[in-house]
Amino acid sequence: HFNTTIEIKFIELDEKNVNVRFIIQEKLACSVNKFSLNTKNKKLKKIILKRLNKFLNEPFTDSLLGKINKNINSYLREKRYIIAKFKEVEAIYNEDKTLASLKYEILDPIKYEISISGNQHLTTKSILKTLDFDNFDQSTFDPAAKMSQILRKRYLALGFPNIKIKIKVEPKTKKFYQK
Repeated sequence: HFNTTIEIKFIELDEKNVNVRFIIQEKLACSVNKFSLNTKNKKLKKIILKRLNKFLNEPFTDSLLGKINKNINSYLREKRYIIAKFKEVEAIYNEDKTLASLKYEILDPIKYEISISGNQHLTTKSILKTLDFDNFDQSTFDPAAKMSQILRKRYLALGFPNIKIKIKVEPKTKKFYQK
């Protein structure tokens, strides 16, 4: 409620007591009426806008922004856009601040395919869990090297001092896709 006003009146009843009166004038709440998204990955843009549309007409609150961020970032990690950054750029309001149009962007919208082979002591599922894509460092410039470092640390902790981890990053065969 951007336009809500709150007036506080203090009324002295006697030397030890004060009556505090709140006079609240609520105006219309602000809700989200539009989303826009800037990203170079057009396929991802279409998917994310569809996901954002379920939040249309919701009250524009900090809680809503948290839900949006959680929803989109969870999707990006689940689909292996491990270094993609989803950011709110701007909120634009109508004149009486009852409607908000939210602008977002996705930086580094590259989808990574992860292939694991040669593992005997840890299952592929365990290795993927170790990589913890939900909390992966999005600021890394070399995700493959970062993954290698995480796995080396895990194997060393399990008592494998001579572990050899080879990373093979294949040339991009499609735009916004890395294997």
